[in-house]
Amino acid sequence: MDRSRQIKADMQLLLITFCWGISYVFTKLCLQHMSPMMLLAYRFLIGFVVVAVIFRKNLVRLSGVTLKYALLCAVSLFVTYAAVTYGQLY
Repeated sequence: MDRSRQIKADMQLLLITFCWGISYVFTKLCLQHMSPMMLLAYRFLIGFVVVAVIFRKNLVRLSGVTLKYALLCAVSLFVTYAAVTYGQLY
């Protein structure tokens, strides 16, 4: 990998890390005004709408196996986010 591509990759990782870290601050601020479950509901609803709009053509071709594994991933992600959100609250 040449030097410029390495620097670009490092900068992208730095940006992602910054966004991930700042999300904890925003979550803490939001928890002052709403319950953890309401925050998670908004967060996942917005995420679902964005992904559904971007991949709307592919949603028609989903198989049952894909939906099963997607549901498994979604539940795992929800449990993880719920634990982190409640951890920030308390």
